[in-house]
Amino acid sequence: MDNDNAVAIVGIACRFPGADDADEFSKNLEEGECFIDEVPKRRWDSNKADVRDSDESWKDCSKYAALIDEHDKWDNKFFGISDSEAAWMNPQHCLALEVTHSAIENAGITLDQIKGTKTGVFIGAMNDDVLLGLPSSRHELNNFVVTGMTPSITSNRISYHFDLRGPSMTLDTACSSALVAVHLGCQSIRSGNINSLQSNMTNNNVVCVFTDKYPISMKFKKIKRKVR
Repeated sequence: MDNDNAVAIVGIACRFPGADDADEFSKNLEEGECFIDEVPKRRWDSNKADVRDSDESWKDCSKYAALIDEHDKWDNKFFGISDSEAAWMNPQHCLALEVTHSAIENAGITLDQIKGTKTGVFIGAMNDDVLLGLPSSRHELNNFVVTGMTPSITSNRISYHFDLRGPSMTLDTACSSALVAVHLGCQSIRSGNINSLQSNMTNNNVVCVFTDKYPISMKFKKIKRKVR
């Protein structure tokens, strides 16, 4: 690739099952670590779940998953978000804010340096299983649900908090969401629309708070029966 089209990666951060940063993730890959384990009952109990018009063959496999630890714990006050608002935020929003801050630190860029810049935010986000729990909480709903559970706000929160002035969009193209987000971000840099790019992927499959979507995925064979 010629220098005119080259895009440099200057900062990186991640959160994966069994890894809180890129170094730990790389080490896990090198050592062939597997973090698929039995799902804690506090996440969901497959024995109590029910999928209409299906036998129970999916239940053995639905007991296992690779999940991010402590998905519901984060320092909301650090990002200027009240406890009341944080209680109604999709964990995808929280992870996106945390990982973005870590990526900026990793790049050696100060918040003052990036503030007000023509930086675009392109987020790939899929699987909003947190929304499935809202019907049972209707008596508790408030105004924060509108912004807290809306996928498009994932990227907008980043742009707002860090005062980034480029395009801000959340994309859902299923399993290709992250690749499409990076592709569109690189195109935007090359076209001169933005000077820098913040792109990441959030997937509630590794967060998974509610049980409904996971067994349904098993039923339609989206998840392999061989768990390891």
